[in-house]
This record gives sequence, structure tokens and C-alpha cells, in this order.
Amino acid sequence: MKPPSRPRPALGKTAPKPPSPRVAPPPAKRPGTAKPRAAGPTREGPLPDRSTRTTLPQDKPEQASAEVTTAESKAPVATVVPLQAREPQQPRSVVSTGLQARLAERELIDKARLRRRLYWVAGVAVTSVLMVWAVFFSPLFALDPEQITVEGTADTVDRKTVVELVNDNHGVPLPRLNTTALRLQIKDVRGVQDVTLRRDWPRGLTVSITARQPVVAVPDEDEGGYLLLDSEAIQVGRAAKAPKDLPVISVPIEGDNQVVLESVLVVLEAIPDKLGADVRAVSANTQDDITLRLRGGGKVIWGDSSSNALKASVLAVLREQAGNSRNYDVSAPSAPITW
Repeated sequence: MKPPSRPRPALGKTAPKPPSPRVAPPPAKRPGTAKPRAAGPTREGPLPDRSTRTTLPQDKPEQASAEVTTAESKAPVATVVPLQAREPQQPRSVVSTGLQARLAERELIDKARLRRRLYWVAGVAVTSVLMVWAVFFSPLFALDPEQITVEGTADTVDRKTVVELVNDNHGVPLPRLNTTALRLQIKDVRGVQDVTLRRDWPRGLTVSITARQPVVAVPDEDEGGYLLLDSEAIQVGRAAKAPKDLPVISVPIEGDNQVVLESVLVVLEAIPDKLGADVRAVSANTQDDITLRLRGGGKVIWGDSSSNALKASVLAVLREQAGNSRNYDVSAPSAPITW
């Protein structure tokens, strides 16, 4: 089949044109929007507004050029900064900078504290050494012979020997002075019963002596004269004649008679002072037949050295009530005898 043919236009009439496609109008320009520029070197910064141009008077070209120059100088100019190579970045620390500073400050404080402790310990050690040297080894506290005082020496004490023993420690610091050994040495001196040492700081020493006091005189058959004995039967001196205030004992002091002598001394130590002042002599052959001879005559048969206080009390009563009796026997104090 043949396709249908198009109808032909009538003669003298122009065929109608097909409708042209509609073209969208160009978008309206927004105020302040710049036109796109062609490719080429670009310029940063806002573009000068060329919509308004300033018409300069022709008769003042110099002024116009100056104004143009000023306007161009006021316009911002873009600065092109060349790219530089970046430095390699260091690894970041886990601890923040503030914490590191605090740790460093704390470390400095600990070190300063340690130094102060070391200085303190060193100062204490040096001070201790100096004090020990000054007290125990320096002459600051050394014994001075001119500052030694000896007290309590009687006629029975050899004072010269005591002073020599103390002076042997000249120059020894008082803290190092061996007072125990010095005391034993002084006690061995004749006539010394006891001694006390007292340091007189910084360089002195006081020696207080308790001298032995003689209580009896014993005839010396070998060399003549009398030996002066104290209450412990220790010789404290010698005399050519028997002292008037001491009783004379007619008892040998050698061998087995030492017990007899000690018994006599115990009796003389126990009787009252008033009765002891009346005793002129004491005799004894054994320790059980002690006899006291009184001044002005008379005697007392004492017996042994037991019940001394009771015997002394009975004798005192008998002497007051006996009348003309001058002899007393108190060897048995419960049954005394007078005649």
C-alpha cells in the first residue's frame, strides 16, 4: 500500500512556519555579582567599582593623576607568598605540656629537699665531732692544778700525798677523768677513811676527805711510843706520848690478839660519850674479860662485847645510886655488882 500523501498548499498562500522552540531568558544579574573572566592571571581582592567614573577637569591634569594614584594606593593589593617546605613534625608526647612542667617542678623540689637534708646531716655530724673534741680532747676542760681544792684533811691525813695524786691528772679533761680510780688511790693514803670527788667546771676539782679519827692509843713495844688506832683498828698516826683524851689499851695487837683488840674497840664505840670521856685505859687478856679503868680511880668489869647498850644503861644508874662505890661489875647486866 502506498502511504497517504500530504495535502498540498493552495496556490498563492504561504505555508505556515512551524513554531520555534522557546529559549529561556538569561538569568537576571544580581547586584554585586562580577562577570566571569577569561582564563589568565588572576588578581585577588575586591574589584574596583567601574560603574562610576570620576571625570577629572582637563585643566588640572597633575591633580587628577595624584588623585588616581591615591585611589590606587588605597586599594588592597594581594600578596603572593611563596610556598615553603614544611618542617618534619616531631612525634606528639602523650603527657601534656602542663603535666610535664609540674613533674619537672616536682623533681626540682625533691632535689632541693634532698640537698637540704644532706646539708643538715653534714652540719649535725660536723657539730657533733667538734663538740666531742672540745669536751673530751681539747684543753678547754683540762684539769688545772691551781683550781684543785682539798677539804677535810686533819693531822692524821698526809695532805701532801693526796695533792700529788690529784696533780698527776694535770691536763686531763674533766669528762675523761677517772674519778673511781683516783678515789681508790686517795683512800689508800694514811689517815683517809673516805673521800668524795666533785668536778668544778670548767677546770676545777674538789676533794672532800673524811679523816680517820684515833680512838685509842696502843703502846708500841718494838719502836716505843704509841700507835694511834681508829675504830676499825687501823693505824692513823703515831705519838711519843699517849694523848690525854685517848684511852690506852693494854692489849697486844699482833697474832691472835687481833680478835681481842677488835672486841675492845666495839665496846668503846658502843658506850655513851660521857662514859667514854671517863675511860682512862682498857685492859683485856681475852675477848670475854674486858675491863675499863676510869679517870680518878675505879674500874668497870665489862665482860664480853655483847649487850653493850644494856650494860651502859645499868652502869649509868649504878654510878648515880652507888654512893661511895667506885668499882662496878656489869658483865651480867641483870645482876650487877658494886663495891
